Amino acid sequence: MANQQQNNVGISPERMALLLDRMDITDVLYRYGKAIDRCAVDQSDETFSLLGSCLTEDVVVDYGPGGIHSGRDAWVAFTKQTASRMGRTLHLYTNPLITVDGDEAHVTCNVQATHMWESERGPCFLIAGGTFEDDLRRTSDGWRISHIVLNAFFNNDPSGKLAELFIDSN
Repeated sequence: MANQQQNNVGISPERMALLLDRMDITDVLYRYGKAIDRCAVDQSDETFSLLGSCLTEDVVVDYGPGGIHSGRDAWVAFTKQTASRMGRTLHLYTNPLITVDGDEAHVTCNVQATHMWESERGPCFLIAGGTFEDDLRRTSDGWRISHIVLNAFFNNDPSGKLAELFIDSN
């Protein structure tokens, strides 16, 4: 009987809506990370469609050494251009702090990115870390990222591969 009472906690409709928004926002961030990681091994239209589905049409992406890109099409095109140079990647997003204000939201989260390339002497690794400061907007298709700022705090890049990731290949 005591367990039934503990599990029967009343939640207001407003609180439930906030929790669902936070869950949906977190899902968008994780889908974005999944898409970025897939780009390195699968440059199919499906992969880049997944990436684009996380973003508003007018997104602004400030990727530090990767430059500032305005618009979903520009960011997806840049990602296509750099995908083959990324190596195998694994992006981990942790500690998301989410603030929702109506149809707008702001998220700060930690990010650690690991890139791995094969070389004649075995695997080479680049490990970088920092935070993302993301703004999101509720659209008719759900929450989408409207602004991304990468604050890079560190990288361990003994192979010097970071400089190759963001060169302009056009």
